[in-house]
Amino acid sequence: MIRAKLVDTDIRLYELFLSLLASNRAKGKGTVIFEDFLKKKAKVSEAVVFGSGASALLAALTAMKKIAKGEKTEVLLPAYTPLSLYVTIKQAGLKPVLCDISLPDFGISAYSVREKTNSKTLAVIPVRLFGLESSPQGKNDGVFVIEDNAQSFILPLKWDVELLSFNRGKNFPLLNGGALLTNDEGLADEFRKIRADFKVPSLPKKLITLIKFKAFCLAKNRTFYNLLLPLIERFKDNKPTERINEELLSSWQCMLGAGKIFHADENMKKRYGNAKKYLELLLDTPEIELPVVKEGSVVNRFPVLIKDKSKVEMVHLELKRAGIESSRMYYRPLHTASGLEHGESELNNAEYAVEHLGSRLVVVLGHERCGAVKAALASNSAPGHVNSLVHAIQPAVKAARREKGDLLDNAIAENARLVAAKIRHEAKLGELASKVRVLVGVYDLDTGRVKWITP
Repeated sequence: MIRAKLVDTDIRLYELFLSLLASNRAKGKGTVIFEDFLKKKAKVSEAVVFGSGASALLAALTAMKKIAKGEKTEVLLPAYTPLSLYVTIKQAGLKPVLCDISLPDFGISAYSVREKTNSKTLAVIPVRLFGLESSPQGKNDGVFVIEDNAQSFILPLKWDVELLSFNRGKNFPLLNGGALLTNDEGLADEFRKIRADFKVPSLPKKLITLIKFKAFCLAKNRTFYNLLLPLIERFKDNKPTERINEELLSSWQCMLGAGKIFHADENMKKRYGNAKKYLELLLDTPEIELPVVKEGSVVNRFPVLIKDKSKVEMVHLELKRAGIESSRMYYRPLHTASGLEHGESELNNAEYAVEHLGSRLVVVLGHERCGAVKAALASNSAPGHVNSLVHAIQPAVKAARREKGDLLDNAIAENARLVAAKIRHEAKLGELASKVRVLVGVYDLDTGRVKWITP
């Protein structure tokens, strides 16, 4: 039986019904009311609410791209982060640029940010992964900075925009929803213009959300949660995000958020207190590496790196036997795309993600109109460091020339297949090899959808 859950809520069923009544009385003004409460809580001049944290980020990037008039197209983000950030950046028509991370807090490396920032850099997204402090210090120098606090909560605004998420599993869960906080009124106006084209959730979707939320509230009861656990495990979605839905947050969820926002501090303090207790309990354990938890951090998960990669699975199972629910950090994907090297480095990433972080899903993602594949089709050599990429893609080019259809599209798909095959057969995954799933897809730059292909 699970005694210590990963995801929990302090919302009661009666509060859910009260929010429905309040939404009816508000007559469609739930979003405005919630935004006003968020502004007061965060002490900012502007708050804009969306249907999810990812859709909020999509709106922010789209607005910033419009302000930059297309002259800046690159967005810096940490290399170890949710895949949804990568997908959102691509959907906004921008280029993701991965930066190294700092292991003590899993945040983006300030040194890597300085190294990769250039005249094409539109924005930097420091992510508070697991709610840990991870924002690089210093001036933004003409580059937008979106602090991703999706796994944390409202903190003093120190950059252009603060991103929040209210999805299930977050510190302030409304099942879904997100928000952008800023003191820039012009920027907030652009966010609202983008949001004007987002869709209101359909009635069936609203009903499904309400039913899920009732189950979420009932799951606070340990017995009920354990009864539902087999069903929950079956419906867990480990498939990568294909496209960010451009939707709004339901009015009743906004009213629920408005009613709970000023009562959240005690819960956030408990999270920080629990993290400090874990640090004290595990401090002298030699087999693990512990995170740095700074004063006031609103911790969403307590990440532990296990030094001996062969023991990751064993630790996970032992925790489960002890009634402690845990996750293997992120099912970190491996994606290959334009601007990201895919030589021998992809094997190192896959090996590290699978063995040290316990990931069980690797995604090899090509994309249409790939410049590197075009170069490989044009010639079997190229100047400078690009030559290594062109040389690595030649086997895919050779295979594609034997196929019918568009040569470039076939070469892109073949290249993704070959990289996936190389990971399966050459990556040193040891005993975990049989448990790792490798997916292959091609990203459509126009529609933002992923076409999954046979490996």
